[in-house]
Amino acid sequence: MSKKIKGKKVSKNIPKNKTMHPDIPKEWLYMLPEDRTLREMYEVARACKEWEAEYWEEAKALEIAVPEAGSVDIECIEAEEELLSYMREKKAEKVYAVTVVPEYWERARAVMQYLMAHLGGFFCGDTEDFKPEISKEG
Repeated sequence: MSKKIKGKKVSKNIPKNKTMHPDIPKEWLYMLPEDRTLREMYEVARACKEWEAEYWEEAKALEIAVPEAGSVDIECIEAEEELLSYMREKKAEKVYAVTVVPEYWERARAVMQYLMAHLGGFFCGDTEDFKPEISKEG
């Protein structure tokens, strides 16, 4: 349900704890320096009691549910030439597609940082210039 205020449409359905992040992409890439599997990511994610992880081997997908903040979804993908070139430049061996809820960016980023701390690699936006980039250091 929404209403208009001074000519602008305002949604009433946005919970108060949501923070808008218009510059944060919904789609990310998780690049790893070695061939890590979704099963390994699942084991690492489920060890953290802050969220719940579900792994679907046949679908090649992992969902990390963050309470009251949606989920971080990770899927296997096949890299095309432009992405392969970027991976070579960054010395990445494996890449996964990642989807987050931008409105809960801080919580999604915590999951990303946790995965990087335990498995290595980095995240970058699934954008034309692969920006923004997030690494363990920052």
